[in-house]
Amino acid sequence: AITIPLEYDKPQILSRITTLNTKLKSLETFMNLQVIPEQRIAKLIPEINEEIKGLYKQWDEIIIKKANYHGSDNLEQDDFDLVTANKEIEFASWWFGQNDGEVKIDQLKYDARRINDLYFEKGYLDAQVKEPFLDIDFASNQAKLDFFITEGEKYTTNDIKIYLDSSIVDPAIIYPELKLIVGNTFNIKKLRQDQEYIKTQVANKGYAFADVRFDIKKDE
Repeated sequence: AITIPLEYDKPQILSRITTLNTKLKSLETFMNLQVIPEQRIAKLIPEINEEIKGLYKQWDEIIIKKANYHGSDNLEQDDFDLVTANKEIEFASWWFGQNDGEVKIDQLKYDARRINDLYFEKGYLDAQVKEPFLDIDFASNQAKLDFFITEGEKYTTNDIKIYLDSSIVDPAIIYPELKLIVGNTFNIKKLRQDQEYIKTQVANKGYAFADVRFDIKKDE
């Protein structure tokens, strides 16, 4: 039997230990065969090494027990979870698709930008998201993550104009194909897709290095 220290007696760690133990037993079996299957052993050893690395990482990982999104009145935590790397741990975190809550330090500064882009996709062009604050309790290897958000106003697309030489591509052909639609909530992602679409249409006419830019004018 394997004795597990109390502080590591967690489902996700136990699962990895079980997997590692199974692979070690398989290796022992292979090594005691009269004809040693060298190819199977060669494949198994790197897998064992990866399990050991993963186990060591889990022992030292810091878990986000609580994530706060201060100022987010119109978007919810589930929205942010779709775009951020650092997320609050969910119940049964070892289950497939659940957030494990592991802190990814190198992604923190990018998470603020990802949330900002999410707001731009939802029409909040004035949104501002500050770099998050991570409060770590090293005694328990747990952390609290705080994002500070200013949402601003939600904008609607009220007009779209394409300035393009009609002898190259007629803008009238392009308008029906745009993803950004007048009367709908503004979406920066759709605008960028439309930008690429127009660039492709022009490039197909022989202008491979065409530069397509957009200018957003907000009605204050």
